[in-house]
Amino acid sequence: DPLTGEVSMLPVFVIPSEAELTPPEPGSYAVILRGTGGEELGRYPFVPGGMEEGPAPFEGHEKEAAYIALLLPNIRDIASLVVEGPGGILYQVDAGINLPAVQITSPNGGEEFGENPIMVTWTASDPDGDPLIFNVEYSADNGASWEPVALFLTDTQATIDPMNLPASDMGLLRVSASDGIHTASDTSDGLFFIPNHLPAGEIIAPTADTTIASDQTVTFQGQVYDYDLGALDGDNLQWWSDRDGLLGNGAVFVTASLSQGLHEINLVAHDGQGEYLIDQVIVTVVST
Repeated sequence: DPLTGEVSMLPVFVIPSEAELTPPEPGSYAVILRGTGGEELGRYPFVPGGMEEGPAPFEGHEKEAAYIALLLPNIRDIASLVVEGPGGILYQVDAGINLPAVQITSPNGGEEFGENPIMVTWTASDPDGDPLIFNVEYSADNGASWEPVALFLTDTQATIDPMNLPASDMGLLRVSASDGIHTASDTSDGLFFIPNHLPAGEIIAPTADTTIASDQTVTFQGQVYDYDLGALDGDNLQWWSDRDGLLGNGAVFVTASLSQGLHEINLVAHDGQGEYLIDQVIVTVVST
């Protein structure tokens, strides 16, 4: 808060990155890294991002706020991190120079998960007695890439919904522990299996069973989502009639060539792992 100087900061984490760091735009604020004797190891002036006051969703106005989000090089032997503003120190975190320790206890490889929540557990400690904050990440490609699934935890466990994890037979979890400055991490000892997520959706047109004339055009529209593939369309969606067979493909299909009689129209999704009936509607075709 630029008016009061009050600061709320999320924990600092060290992340592996091969990207070249771009120095922040210099300004009247600075992040200062200090050693155990208070010596300055690095100083990074910056301009905070800001937001002007504006209408709030409820009564009153939103307060003007300044945002700090910096990616800085990791320097050895950091003992304290200080954020300074024009009026002096805004925020400071102190930690011993020793790294924390963390070890995943479950899952640790070989597990095959279904629809039930996954309980991730780990043990952790810090030689300096610093309080620890944890992040949990998931990799579907044996560690080639990672995505966060739980952030800024204080407990040594997390419950993860497998529906939020891409299907994989090369799954890994990584837990990172921060003492406020330094970070240690541990990865599952072996791979585990997250099953394929079934697509889900509905027929949104026609909205109900309907009757049409044999020369009338009818539009079929479906909406189907697959967690691993996203919104399905094209050859991933097929329209079938129990009288006429395959009618066409795609999220939207238009036809005027249904044979006379009662049709059970099925919307079928293909996600590369199988075909799944999504929804059905009855269309009756009469002569006039």
